[in-house]
Amino acid sequence: MKQQYTEEYLALQERAMGDEYYLSLLEEYRAADRRLLRALEQMAPAHREAVVDYLGVFHATHARM
Repeated sequence: MKQQYTEEYLALQERAMGDEYYLSLLEEYRAADRRLLRALEQMAPAHREAVVDYLGVFHATHARM
């Protein structure tokens, strides 16, 4: 069953790489990522940890879906 999910996920990624809207979002994400990394460097450790924890859970749930 996991092989099937892997193949479906790879097919989805391939389709996404041909989608103009997805590619524009990816470009926007990369720019926002750079700004986020700079902001994280300036945050108090407790705030940075909260944001990183949130993003970790968010990405894990997204990947699981």
